[in-house]
Amino acid sequence: MMNRRDRILVIVLAGSPVVLMPLTQVLALSSWGSVGWLWLVLPPCGTVALMAAAAIPTGLGMLVFRARRLQGLATLALAILALGAVVLGASVGERVRMAAFRRVAERSAPLVAAIHQYAVDHGAAPAKLAYLVPRHLPALPVTGLGAYPDYSYEVASKRVLRADNPWMISIPAPEGLLNWDEFIYLPRQNYPRMGFGGWLQRIGDWAYVHE
Repeated sequence: MMNRRDRILVIVLAGSPVVLMPLTQVLALSSWGSVGWLWLVLPPCGTVALMAAAAIPTGLGMLVFRARRLQGLATLALAILALGAVVLGASVGERVRMAAFRRVAERSAPLVAAIHQYAVDHGAAPAKLAYLVPRHLPALPVTGLGAYPDYSYEVASKRVLRADNPWMISIPAPEGLLNWDEFIYLPRQNYPRMGFGGWLQRIGDWAYVHE
């Protein structure tokens, strides 16, 4: 049997994802952040969710036996708390994340405008972003996201041509080792519902690809 302090500690740990998951997004997406925050916190929270889901049948099974009924109720309560904390934490964290990328879309307006103006001046988009400096931009911009600081740029690649666009800006935004989310800008604004390896969520003139 656990003492009172241990029980409180277990309850706090079970409920911690509701705070840790949004906080992790804030830390990772700050100007000084790192993708390491996401890799450090999100996988363990996912493991907590799986363990909690697996514990629910166990708790229900204990209710059958009178001697273990109280333990079963405690197991169920703890599992539901942990599962709810992960679901709520993920939901709030996703809102924090999308708000950060909305700000990136707004900050990226000068870069987008510079590419369009270059195309007007030269008859075609630049082959590299470096060609925008110094005439169209004083320096190559960064995203302002510590976890994902750099823009990628493609001209007439296979995936860009499939969407009937002459060029594309993207920000690779993986949340884990087996995740390939990205944030993309297409000049024709013809974002599909599905494509680029996932489903797309429109954010301003950009779209977030949920892999």
